[in-house]
Amino acid sequence: MQTNYIEGQSKGVEISADWQASRQHRLQASLRRFAMSIPPTKLDIYTTGGGSPQWSGSVRWSFNPSNQTELDLGLRHSGRLTNIAFGQSVPSYNAVDMRWAWRSSPKTQWELVGRNLLSGRHQEFISENGDSSAALIGPSLNVGVRLQF
Repeated sequence: MQTNYIEGQSKGVEISADWQASRQHRLQASLRRFAMSIPPTKLDIYTTGGGSPQWSGSVRWSFNPSNQTELDLGLRHSGRLTNIAFGQSVPSYNAVDMRWAWRSSPKTQWELVGRNLLSGRHQEFISENGDSSAALIGPSLNVGVRLQF
């Protein structure tokens, strides 16, 4: 059994709202605040307390015009990550996501999913162990089919 003997304090709050405006329209929103405090004497290069953003939030609109079609649009915000291992940080970013789905039969659904649309590549994390290079996340588009048996 390993123990790191790190002591600290974290606190946070999340507020969310979910409103079914009509049978076809749904709106969801959330806002999160998180803070972690670890005394500097307890820190080492692998435990910095900076691995979570202080602020993050999202807004999502779902539109289902029929039983066969679904559309989801979302905006996400992630605050800056500060004081990660070796003094590194990750800038805040905003991202737009979408999902369109069409049910061609009761057992077959087609979907198109776009992530990080309308923005360039951005960094979302840094390895706290310093064992991997920074990865930049860019826009992506995926097509899928779901078959039920």
